[in-house]
Amino acid sequence: MPESTALLQEQYAEVLLRFRRRSLPLTAAIGELTRLARRPHVLDDDELQSLLSRIDHAHRDGILRTHTAGPWAGAPTGRAIAEQFGVGKVKLRDVRDAFYTLHLGLPPFDADEPIPATAPTE
Repeated sequence: MPESTALLQEQYAEVLLRFRRRSLPLTAAIGELTRLARRPHVLDDDELQSLLSRIDHAHRDGILRTHTAGPWAGAPTGRAIAEQFGVGKVKLRDVRDAFYTLHLGLPPFDADEPIPATAPTE
C-alpha cells in the first residue's frame, strides 16, 4: 500500500469535513474514502498535482466547457478535462473529483461522464 501523502491527507480531510457538516451520509463517506485509498495506485501525487494546476489555469482562462446547471454549474466537465489534457477513463474521475473538491469546494460529481473515443484509456 502506498504511503499516505499530504495531498491524500487533504483529500481525506475534505471528505471527513463534508461528513461532519452532515452534507455527506456515512455510507457515501466510506465509499469516497475507499476510492481515495485506491487513488495512489492509479494516479500518483505528482501527476495529479500537475494536472490540477493545468486544469485550474485553463478553468480560470475560461477555455474548458462547464456544467450549465445544478450544483456543479460553472465547473469544468469531465469530458472537457479528458479532451484538453488527455486524461483517460481510468484516471478521469479521480482527477475531476479532486479538482472539484480541492479547487472549487464542490462535492464530487459522483458519476462517470462519457469521454471522447480519442482519449487515452489510462
